[in-house]
Formats: sequence, structure tokens, C-alpha cells
Amino acid sequence: MLHPHPPAPRNNRAHARAPRAPRGHFQAALHAQPLVHSQPFSRGQQHHHLNSRGTQSHIYRSQRGRPRGQMYTANFQPSWGAPNSNGAPGRSRSNYRGRRSRKKFPANTRSQNSRHLPTMSTAPYFNIKRQSSGPTEGKAVAQIPSPFQRLPPEIRDQIYDHIFEPHRVELIRRSEKDPTKHPKRVYYRLYHNPLRSRDPVTQQIQDPCRKSQLPVPIALVFTCRSIYCDTLWWLYSTTQFVFTSTRTMNRFFNTIPSEVQPAIRHVEINQEMHSEPSLTEHRIHKVRSDWAFTMACENLVRCCSGLQVLYIYFRIRDWPMSLEIGETWSLPMMAFAEYKAKGGLDVVTINLDMPRFGVQKLKNMAKTLEKRFMKPKAFQIREDERLARELSCSFMGLRVEGND
Repeated sequence: MLHPHPPAPRNNRAHARAPRAPRGHFQAALHAQPLVHSQPFSRGQQHHHLNSRGTQSHIYRSQRGRPRGQMYTANFQPSWGAPNSNGAPGRSRSNYRGRRSRKKFPANTRSQNSRHLPTMSTAPYFNIKRQSSGPTEGKAVAQIPSPFQRLPPEIRDQIYDHIFEPHRVELIRRSEKDPTKHPKRVYYRLYHNPLRSRDPVTQQIQDPCRKSQLPVPIALVFTCRSIYCDTLWWLYSTTQFVFTSTRTMNRFFNTIPSEVQPAIRHVEINQEMHSEPSLTEHRIHKVRSDWAFTMACENLVRCCSGLQVLYIYFRIRDWPMSLEIGETWSLPMMAFAEYKAKGGLDVVTINLDMPRFGVQKLKNMAKTLEKRFMKPKAFQIREDERLARELSCSFMGLRVEGND
């Protein structure tokens, strides 16, 4: 006799497959009250309270004697009306194979009674009472100034003047992690290498034979918010920055606060151009290098509006070329001519290196560029001092020869 609800065929993938219940679950469920309810419309079994004849339907078993499908007892009540991520109410994605089974799944008849099912609370198991902070809750506590901060600003500035001495540092951009160990995520950070500082008046390197130098007082800046606001300007105005790459320059000016960018007074640039490649396909690297140096110089002029001292060590590798202003090698440095409209810089020293030209010709071209960037009065004073030193040296030489 055929059953009114025969089991679904095994090879029909349009029907849903439910995971098998663990061993021993069905035997334990037989003694539970009320009667066991199986999952409806699961593969290998169909369960209804009353069939077409009015009698209780049978539970179809597999060859091993266990029912197919997950068994629900009185202690387990599924959320029939809760929709899942696959769109079917009360069903998990693991019970479906393919898109057809989701579309042909029958409507759930128990969603109307879902409001009568018990729900689980998401509240924490322990109720921890927060201690109230009194009337100051929600209000910022004012910082009590220290005796040093209660001093007049003029006295504090004199103390900062003794602490923040001129420091010359070389900024380096390098990876934070080993690229061989972390090839996918490599971060670059800025580090500083302390160098011998220059005298602010004579621009000569101080104590070249000295083996040690006091470190940059960075720790004082991060003492508290009040001291940070007082000393950040001192830190950037007394530090002499040395850049050796265009990426370091761009990273530095994009990282520091815009409020302290005008405080930078001293900048040194070491740049070496790429030579003309032998193959035309490699010329893109030279074009990118020249363009990056041009953008870095323009970024420096835009950020450092209070710049006073500029050193440029430029190694030219172009050939053929002419040593004249307006050539490709001189275009990046033409960005510093904007300082002339603001009055000019106090000190500009340019050293050009080109093996195919003589030393005197390179010095004359460097002097022409310095005159374009410096203040007229400052440039004239420096030239007079240079001539005075040359005359003094020549006079001392004549005296030595006369004594002999």
C-alpha cells in the first residue's frame, strides 16, 4: 500500500537535505513529553499530526533505524519565524543545496504562533552596577597648573631658550618591519639621525671633534597638553632638518601639524639626479625622479613660509646639457624664487656637482642661483665678508713671504 506522502528520491537535488541527528538522540527523545516532532519536509521523512485518514502518521526511518532530519524535543524550541541569512524563515543555509530548493520551499505555517514561543534574553548574566562619579560626571576636569606653568610667559620663554638649543637631524624614511618576514604589509615611518649642528650666526658646524651631543628634547614636549602647546613651536624652530630623498620630504610635510610648519627655519636638501638611460624604455624612471623633486620643492615652499636658511647639495647627471638657468636640471630649484617676492632668504648655500664642468664655472652658477633666492642686503654682506677673508689670507701670505 502506497503511503500518501512517499519519501523524496535520493538523487533529486531540488529537495532539501537535513543533517542527520546524532546517535542516541532519538532514543532519548522517545521518553520526553510531549511527543517528538520531526522537522517537516526533510529528506527521508514526512510528519503530520493527522494524515488523510485521521490517524497518526508514521515516521520513516533509514536502514539503520534512525530517523532522518533533526529531532526537536520539548526542551528545544526552534525560532520558526526568525528569518535566516538565506531568506527562508527558520532554516539554516546548510539544509539547502542550490537555488531551486530555496525558491520551492513551502511557506511556514507556524510563523503565526511564533509570538507565543519563549525568547532568550541577550542581557549579561552578571549585572554590574556602575559607580557614579558624583557631580563632575560628564564634565571635563580642569588641569591644575604646576608651579612652573604659573610663571610669567617671559620667564618660561627664557627657560625654553636654554633647553631648546640648535639640533641638526637627518630624517630617514624606512620600513617598520622586515619586508622578508612581512611581504604583504610593510609600513614606512620617519626616523631621525642626530648630526653636528651649525652655528646660527656663522653657519659653521659646531665642535666637529666632539663625540657626543645632547639629544633632541622631545620628551619635554609630550609632558602635558599645556607644555605641548608652549614648546612645539620651539622644537621646530630650533631644529635643522636634513632631507636626503623626496619621499621623506613629502612624508614629513604631510605628517607634521600645519600650525607649526611656518616655524621651520633651517632646511638642507641632498639630491642626486638620475642620468640619461641608455635605453629609451627606462627613461620613465628619470622623468619620475625629476618630477618628484620638483613637487617636493614646491611643497617645501608652500609649507615653510618662515624659512630663513637653505642648503642645497645638487649632483647633476644630465648629458648633453648646458650650465644655464632654464635648463631641465634647474627647473626644480626655481620654486625657491617665490621667497624673493616675500623679501628673500637670509642664507642660501648651493653646491653643484657635475664632473664635465670646471669647479669655477659651477661656483659661478651657484652664486647666480643664490642671488636669486637671497635678500639683496644679506647677499651683499656675505660677499663683502668673503672678499675680506680672501684679502686677509692673501695679506697674511705676503707677510710670511716678506719675513722669509
